[in-house]
Amino acid sequence: MDATISCWPACPQPANTETVQLVVRADHPLAKVKNLSVGDLGSYQWINQTHRAPIRDAVENAFHRAGARLPANITNSTSLLVMIAMLVSSTAIAPMASEVSSLLIGRQVGAR
Repeated sequence: MDATISCWPACPQPANTETVQLVVRADHPLAKVKNLSVGDLGSYQWINQTHRAPIRDAVENAFHRAGARLPANITNSTSLLVMIAMLVSSTAIAPMASEVSSLLIGRQVGAR
């Protein structure tokens, strides 16, 4: 049996909210810059979830609200492993839920 779970009419509010953090490698050119604007971020490569993913929508909405152009160089991936590999080997920026980024740099994993 096929089933569809939907909200009719369209759901006015998300079911959950989360904090999104932008993750870069420690020696990224923007890592120690204070008072960044959204416009400062668009010229870098981004590693993002696919279209219609909640985190991607949140990031794109932030660019639109700031009147900034969306990044032109976006690699789409839902793989955390691909994101990490690209982060350590480039100047890419990756938006992640704060719980995920905290886990990566926390004592449990110990990444630096």
